[in-house]
Amino acid sequence: MPISNLEKYTQKLWCEGQSSFGNLQRQIMIDLRPFQFPEINHDELWASVISKIPLLERCLVDNIAQFWLDYGIGKKYGGYITNLSNNLGVSGPPIKGLVSQARLIWFFSRLYRSDHGESRHLDAANHGYDFLCDSLFYAKEGGFYWQ
Repeated sequence: MPISNLEKYTQKLWCEGQSSFGNLQRQIMIDLRPFQFPEINHDELWASVISKIPLLERCLVDNIAQFWLDYGIGKKYGGYITNLSNNLGVSGPPIKGLVSQARLIWFFSRLYRSDHGESRHLDAANHGYDFLCDSLFYAKEGGFYWQ
């Protein structure tokens, strides 16, 4: 009876595991049966998601947006500070990439246009937009610097 490539690969891994780890024996079990997803009641799932929207919105406004307003606005050089350390200080040189700056402009712009929007969100979006236009826009070629 021929051995399949999968069985050869499994045996190879089993042997390497034994030799590499001495007395520690490792066995790889491969289950080839098709995965069976449990039945999902979509109405209950959707109701559960809908019930969490107010909590998620408060988390967005009170935690995520507030964090970026408090620590992410670059007052010295403009734009947004994206290289924060664990103690919320700046970690390394202030690298301000096009994509991260544009994403935060979109974030504050979208937040301002939502039901939770405040003038400070628009101010933060304008702060980033000004940096994008003043520091990352390359007028000669009509494009943007990557960072």
